[in-house]
Amino acid sequence: MKRRSFVKGAVALPVGLAACGGSGTTTPNTDVQATFWTPSELPEDSERYPLGVQAGAMTASGAYVWGYSAAGGSRRFVLWTDMEIVADVVVTDTEGYYKELISGLSPNTVYHYVLQDDASKETATRSLVGRFQTAFGDNTVEAVTLGATACTHYWNLPYESLKVAAKYPMHAFIHVGDMSYNDQATTREEYRELWHKTLQDPGYRALLPTVGTYLTWDDHEIANDSERDTITPEHWQAGADAWFETLPVPRGANNRLWGNYRWGQSVEIFVLDCRSERQPETMETDAAIYISQEQMDWLKDGLLNSSAAFKVIANSVPIAELTESWPAVDTWTGYASQRTELLDHIVDNDIQGVWFLSGDYHLGSSHSVAREGKYAGIREVMVGPGASSPNPLIGAIQLSPGLAESIVPADQFDYYSIDYAATRITFDPEANTVHVQFISAADESILFEKTYEG
Repeated sequence: MKRRSFVKGAVALPVGLAACGGSGTTTPNTDVQATFWTPSELPEDSERYPLGVQAGAMTASGAYVWGYSAAGGSRRFVLWTDMEIVADVVVTDTEGYYKELISGLSPNTVYHYVLQDDASKETATRSLVGRFQTAFGDNTVEAVTLGATACTHYWNLPYESLKVAAKYPMHAFIHVGDMSYNDQATTREEYRELWHKTLQDPGYRALLPTVGTYLTWDDHEIANDSERDTITPEHWQAGADAWFETLPVPRGANNRLWGNYRWGQSVEIFVLDCRSERQPETMETDAAIYISQEQMDWLKDGLLNSSAAFKVIANSVPIAELTESWPAVDTWTGYASQRTELLDHIVDNDIQGVWFLSGDYHLGSSHSVAREGKYAGIREVMVGPGASSPNPLIGAIQLSPGLAESIVPADQFDYYSIDYAATRITFDPEANTVHVQFISAADESILFEKTYEG
């Protein structure tokens, strides 16, 4: 890595994808298509670039872009706006994987990009065209629409919920984990094979090139939760290495992935790591470690000092206190002292506009963090589900509706469903509202829609 050149000038441009509007309405974005043009008018080559492209970790001035080519060798990431090429970056691969942080971008701007051959126009080919939007500038106050999902299992290919999500405008997309079910893998090559299967799914191919992402992992990206704490360090590292090489995410010291991303004065997104730092031997003690104390202190400080109207916590496993029907061992409630530390910090410091986005439980829902008491005003959305096996408790309710109150009580849950769905949430700081919507993957009907006061 890496020679950089920045070129400005008129180019032949594609039909652009529409930027997000600020309302909570649902209007399909008909500009999202599978065929694109590139500035250099190269042919798209799905054999040479079989996994599409991705962008992620967007700030107001930069983003990571990602691509793959099994042939390896020198390539170029080319970025452009509606008027000009803004970056032409020569990159070298790591065993066919290309990932680059592109900096010096403008806030609140839609960029298109490709990974293409570093060769002449006559012989070069390129990937699908990608699109992402940079975060708002510091003083911007506009509505932000986020898509989100969790839990996409190979058993349920193709991922129709992602194809539906790709049709609707959004500023960014959040995945809270179990993106790829890699439980069978133990080596780097086995992880790579399963990740390739995930990215070649029509749902991910429809979604990932059209929107920038914020990503975290849950358990299945490396190993099922019952095994993750017992696998060898070499096995764990192979899975972690595969995750970081496959996705447009920054990799910090000691595999740190948690970080925050602010969209002006509207929304600040806090991406947590709720898997790799937990210490099961501390469960149900007064010094429970669900996330490291370093991550906890960072999160508490960030929430306290955020100037954004809404603070969105991307959290792989729910933080809500659920009824006794639900197992607690794998959740924040199994590490109750640290859960209390975080929620007390939010309530005692009167931090407004905190929303948790969670996954893992194989259902979609909109609910309060607690039925009563001082945490009841904090809301959580379990997103998706993308394409998971059915949650057995919700399945039991379908067979015996009288069980609902003991599992998903009406004074806590506004919505719950195991139907595959695209989740969209619009945070509007001017109206001080949050619009939550679940769209059916089966027929695009609205499964649930409600506007909450912020």
